[in-house]
Amino acid sequence: MRVLVAGAGYVGLTAAACLASLGLETVCYDVDRARIAGLRAGLVPFREPGLGEMLRELAPARLGFTADLPAALPATAAVLICVGTPSRADGSADLGPLRRVAAGLARSLRPGQLVITKSTVPPGTNRWLAARFRRAGVPARVVANPEFLREGSAVADFLTPDRIVLGAAAAEDARAADALFSALPGPRLVTSWEGAELVKYGANAFLAVRVSFVNELARLCGSYGADVTEVARGVGLDRRIGTAYLAAGLGYGGPCLPKDLAALQHAAGAVGQELQIAGAAARVNAGQVEYVAGLLERALGGLGGRRVAVLGLSFKGGSDDLRGSPALRLVERLLAAGAQVRAHDPLALPAAAAACAGSSGRLEFCADLWQAAADASAVAVATDAPEYRGLDLQRLKACMAGDVLLDARNALQPADVERAGLVYVGVGRGAGGAGG
Repeated sequence: MRVLVAGAGYVGLTAAACLASLGLETVCYDVDRARIAGLRAGLVPFREPGLGEMLRELAPARLGFTADLPAALPATAAVLICVGTPSRADGSADLGPLRRVAAGLARSLRPGQLVITKSTVPPGTNRWLAARFRRAGVPARVVANPEFLREGSAVADFLTPDRIVLGAAAAEDARAADALFSALPGPRLVTSWEGAELVKYGANAFLAVRVSFVNELARLCGSYGADVTEVARGVGLDRRIGTAYLAAGLGYGGPCLPKDLAALQHAAGAVGQELQIAGAAARVNAGQVEYVAGLLERALGGLGGRRVAVLGLSFKGGSDDLRGSPALRLVERLLAAGAQVRAHDPLALPAAAAACAGSSGRLEFCADLWQAAADASAVAVATDAPEYRGLDLQRLKACMAGDVLLDARNALQPADVERAGLVYVGVGRGAGGAGG
């Protein structure tokens, strides 16, 4: 079976490589000819563990790359749409890339060809897509199959999924799509187009709610002298709740949760409804960086003229992705308060320097962690990267001018920090952690 994957981004490349690894002949299409040329040369345009090795092993025998959609379509049994749907200013999903792919497919599809939508799209999009193909005279079998990939474990998430969701107008269409994934484990949920679309948005919205809930709980723990890490563990040991996404810190970010929560709220508004819990989660998250920056401001007696080392710039440790990064928002907040900032990140430094080009002269990017920390009044650990979890705290104390360590991800043990002669400031870590 030959499969065409439309979109050579994060989801598309992961899907293409994994399908090829399952024995399917796979072609990945993208309008970006430079990206296609790079992929043919074995260059992956982003960091994802294991993906580059898979691409180089499978290409060109079972995995090819093309910028010519009409030429790639005729021999394919199925097309997977994996283009991005970024946020517009009003929070709605920008479906422009999907509409452009749909227009190209409508000119070249065969009637009855299988089209699988893995892009994250608002409810009603797959129904619109099927109607678009009918109007073009090439009625296709459209199936919604949302992805549930996490950066840093995308290959494993694809090959060992928690579930496979298939939204279709007819059961036989869902079965045809599932044939592509027959080698994959996990329960199958067959539902309507809109049901599948809302499973994806609902899952990410619920994760965002959990993060915002534990961050509100952390603020309360700080006020009462309790440790939120202990409280969250106790809450998560309840089988009905679990421990995932119950880590207090700077709040959620990245390319998915903020975008999908906003798109879900916009979709609700379009039918005259308000998602109050989702809205509350977004408001809490929007204020979390300000709350954490306030902890540091109080610990230092003000930020004006202070030198702060910020360790970590990506939206989470182990990633080079800056999209929606709370760590970058923390840097902006410190600069706005008059601080001098030296920033370090093990993976995202070049992208961060490019993104912040032309910003304040009080911001410096350091390739060396210890250069960033030298003579600092305070050090802020802004991601949970392994390099920061294993910090040599004695060396850190020796190179700093001050003694305040802001653990904005609760990645360190307060007792270890204090034994090194540093003042520990965590997020909701109680009286001993100065987190209130």
